[in-house]
Amino acid sequence: KFLLFLRRISKVTLTFQHHKQELGKLKSAEIENIVTLQSNRQNISNWYVKNWVHDIPIEIQKELNADPKTPKKIQNMEKTEISFAININESCDKINLLEQGNSPLYAYLPTTVNEYNIPFIVNCNFLLDASREKIHKNRKWNEWLFQVIGYKTVECSSEFLSNNLFEENYLSLFRNGKISETNN
Repeated sequence: KFLLFLRRISKVTLTFQHHKQELGKLKSAEIENIVTLQSNRQNISNWYVKNWVHDIPIEIQKELNADPKTPKKIQNMEKTEISFAININESCDKINLLEQGNSPLYAYLPTTVNEYNIPFIVNCNFLLDASREKIHKNRKWNEWLFQVIGYKTVECSSEFLSNNLFEENYLSLFRNGKISETNN
């Protein structure tokens, strides 16, 4: 899944002793944002990958600049990139929610953080610990990113509705968005 967020890499070959495995991603020619992951040229999963460049508000930039723990690279940013990878079925017409505890957050590579129960993969410039496995909690930057993730989830669902994508279950992005017949 790490290939989903690497822009310039579409294939990786792993070799161990006499075993060779080729991992790859293919972008759909028919449907924008659809990516198929492959292992040894066999399709293993389909994803709807959406990327946004989001402006960082001036007040957040000021707080970042005042925080000596924030890396200079982030302090100097005026925009940040946020990406979602939403697992979809083989025919690319229905969302497959990731199971609870199986949707780690990415900072271009996966972290071990999965307690947020987001039903898709999120990739952001999170502030991470030294091992790059955990997100720093109670940091204004990460808190702001989670707010933006919420806004972008709504925006993504709206795009699905406008473009007639995943009509059967696009609201499932909200995990509780799917209405059962017993709730009517």
